[in-house]
Amino acid sequence: MSVLLCEMKMFALRKICNHTVTTIFTRGLANARSQNNNNNDPLANVPRSPFLKIKPRREACQRETKDPREVFAKPLLTPDVSETEYALRHNDYRRTFDRKDLGRKPRKQIELPPTKFDVKEWPENYTVKPLKTVRTGGRHPITGRVVYRRIGGGVYRDHLWIDINRNYIPEDRTIEEKVMEVREDPNRSGFVALIGHEDHQHWIIATENMKVGQIIKSSRAVGRMSIRAYEGDTYAVGALPIGTVVSSLELIEGHGCRVARAAGCCATILKKEDASVVIQLPSKLQVRVSSKCLATVGRVSNPQWIKIPWGTAGATRDRGIRPKSGLWHRKDGYCGRKIHPAKPLRNYLIPTEPKLLEFAFQPLKRANGLLK
Repeated sequence: MSVLLCEMKMFALRKICNHTVTTIFTRGLANARSQNNNNNDPLANVPRSPFLKIKPRREACQRETKDPREVFAKPLLTPDVSETEYALRHNDYRRTFDRKDLGRKPRKQIELPPTKFDVKEWPENYTVKPLKTVRTGGRHPITGRVVYRRIGGGVYRDHLWIDINRNYIPEDRTIEEKVMEVREDPNRSGFVALIGHEDHQHWIIATENMKVGQIIKSSRAVGRMSIRAYEGDTYAVGALPIGTVVSSLELIEGHGCRVARAAGCCATILKKEDASVVIQLPSKLQVRVSSKCLATVGRVSNPQWIKIPWGTAGATRDRGIRPKSGLWHRKDGYCGRKIHPAKPLRNYLIPTEPKLLEFAFQPLKRANGLLK
């Protein structure tokens, strides 16, 4: 009984002390409010509480509001980097809830083909020696972001520099060249040939029946009459007769061969006009090019390459190709059979401005508005 009385006395004494301290603090707080007439005081809106449970209003606890565009207004790393280049490099590194492009299919690259290997160091002058390569991993050379998911790994292969321009071919006469070697190229489907003329050698894409020791002719001259060309010869398309099967075709004069370079591919000369020639490409697309564009007679070698089985999954990885995702993909009709109208004739005689390089993920519009 005495223990219970002692506990009750202690509880009453503690209550009296707490009430006294609370009263003193409340009176001091009221005096401080009366003396401070500043409206910016965050405690001005705090209600009085005898139990010291101060609950400030929400306005007093809110953070300072900032313009969301300030997230993108970052200082440049170095003074030699322009604002446009900085935006292209860093606009994709944003907060997740600010990304408006997540969940969308990446756009295709325009000026960047999907290459598995890249030359480690290009020499200043042309050479026929094998060049060392590095693996790209499907990443963009500037941003370092993965733009091709199905590229990665692979065995290192030496690169043979193909002379696609062949600037040594004259316009006023015909030269003869000798085929010195025909071999496989691990970086392309068709075979390559080493040709020699005078004191220099060049690698070219070999045609189907090209053999070692064969003499081929090359010229840029376009006469009034069509010439009789044989397989492996390189002439301007304006000098070849209608119906000739060609490969390694130039679309723009002096820009080098761009189409019909894979194994078994070829293009056909359909008709000639004043200073242009209409050619049907392997994709059945018809193009109009200048009559001075170079082309090699015959189709590309190794036409049975498409029928060779690759074997195992490891052989595919050795070629630098990653497997597809094992997730379920909806059949959206993309690969179904369709009937499309013929594509219109594409004219390469009309000069066009080069398109800008499109990245897989485009920056936000509001970010572009800050960088003028």
